[in-house]
Amino acid sequence: MTDIINLFYKWQTLIGSILGGIFALCVALIVGHAVRRREELSSGMLLIAELMNVRIAFETLIALAEKENISEDDYPFWFAGKLTGSFPKLSPLFEASIVRMMPINTYLAAHLTLFHKIHTKLQMHIERIIEDFRLHNQGELTRPKDQLKADARIIQKHYPIAVQHAKCSEQLISDFVLSKFPTWHRLRKAVRLRPDEKDCIKYLTEGS
Repeated sequence: MTDIINLFYKWQTLIGSILGGIFALCVALIVGHAVRRREELSSGMLLIAELMNVRIAFETLIALAEKENISEDDYPFWFAGKLTGSFPKLSPLFEASIVRMMPINTYLAAHLTLFHKIHTKLQMHIERIIEDFRLHNQGELTRPKDQLKADARIIQKHYPIAVQHAKCSEQLISDFVLSKFPTWHRLRKAVRLRPDEKDCIKYLTEGS
């Protein structure tokens, strides 16, 4: 009888330890998920705000160009000139936020990465034009006009591409991060894609 009691006590202790360990693991997983979710939400909101700034700046310039009847020949230099005073710079936290988004969805990671790469190159070209304007206002020599036009054409051509990646990223962040039902969006996308979602995938696979 004593042996049975001792055996039961040992098993009770062992089972209690196992259950306690499982409970502690569950709590740790829940807490970890909550922390990760908060980080994803904060990163998603920051990215959405930055992407919207880029998109709205583009849409504003397009509307202004139509209003002012800018000719096709003048448009690249006009567009680049306007952006020198209104080009949306990205937050220092933008890259870190992209890293947090990458495991969420492959397409989102691709759109954000391409957007950031194009935006960085655009900023380089815009800064060169800003420097040219500064030197010109001081009466100093600047680069040849054909080089200025080349930078302007690159800016005018690639800014819409960055905007397209921004739009696709905005939609994916809204569905997978900011939505209250991200699992539903995953299931829906696995069954049926909306036309705009198909266009975003096509944009990645075939380019602009």
